[in-house]
Amino acid sequence: MTQTVNSVAQDPPNQASAFRLWVNNIWMANREERLIYGQDPATMKQYWDTYKYWLKREYKHQRSK
Repeated sequence: MTQTVNSVAQDPPNQASAFRLWVNNIWMANREERLIYGQDPATMKQYWDTYKYWLKREYKHQRSK
């Protein structure tokens, strides 16, 4: 019995994109920085709502290097 081989690797549906992982790392760094300065850390939703345009622009800028 032969098995079909798909030449295109597909990501599992629950795997996060590179952008999402990058945003998560930036958010975690922001949480740590806020804690160092005695501020309450923002939730991911609060952080995204505040910085989404900057995050998108910065990600594109870093990818273009």
